[in-house]
Amino acid sequence: KIQTFSAHFEAFRADTFVVIAPDHPLLPKLLEGVPNKKEVLDFCKNILQKRMQEGFADDKEPEGIFTGRYIIDPVGSGELPIWVASFALVDYGTGIVKCSCHDEGDFKFAKKYRLKLKPVIFPQDSELSEKVRNLEICYTDMKNGVLTEPKEFSGRKAGEVHQEIVKYLEKKNLAER
Repeated sequence: KIQTFSAHFEAFRADTFVVIAPDHPLLPKLLEGVPNKKEVLDFCKNILQKRMQEGFADDKEPEGIFTGRYIIDPVGSGELPIWVASFALVDYGTGIVKCSCHDEGDFKFAKKYRLKLKPVIFPQDSELSEKVRNLEICYTDMKNGVLTEPKEFSGRKAGEVHQEIVKYLEKKNLAER
């Protein structure tokens, strides 16, 4: 069982991949039996060296490598690929973050590596909404955005149902605060 972190419960049905910090203590065990284990660990070493030399900056071009592993998402989104990402930090949440198209960094990373994206929060403006649907833009308004999933919250503003979604996920044993 892997404990992941998410900053936006509102967008939990949009999660399509997971990133792990390059210095996460679970990573070596996760890579056991993976054919490209050495390549992944070398990538991690390189990222950590860059951080030491240049410092960490959120605005840098994201770098990543696929671990060859997946998690089964307990909320029903199927298998999510686990990637090591330069922007994942071991001390942010659990150091293993569920990612979606509703976060700028995640969106940029997914576009770069051609990862599947699935929007579930849309603006009320139909023209802008179409751009979100077509993955032309990253929509991050967790207050005014309108949910399409899960069906229990469809049509409602994300900001109005934040606490209800947290309770919903806790009740179903899918998340904890």
